[in-house]
Amino acid sequence: MDMILYYFKRSFPLKTVHVSDLNRNRLHRIKISSKRKRLLNRLKKILNLTRETQDYINTYQVIYKRVVNEAKRGIMISMF
Repeated sequence: MDMILYYFKRSFPLKTVHVSDLNRNRLHRIKISSKRKRLLNRLKKILNLTRETQDYINTYQVIYKRVVNEAKRGIMISMF
């Protein structure tokens, strides 16, 4: 068992991750999603879109809202 743990730890060393980097990365991704959501809303108002496209935009808005609410609560989530 010790040999297995030795080779496991050697193959997969621990990686130090700073929490501030994770938060900055998450915030950056939320900003990108916000810009995309605004673009989709403009397209929805201007163009005559298919039903599938409208459903996609609505689903995107629901997911975006959920992600923003969880980020406000400080829950670490994997996004998009």
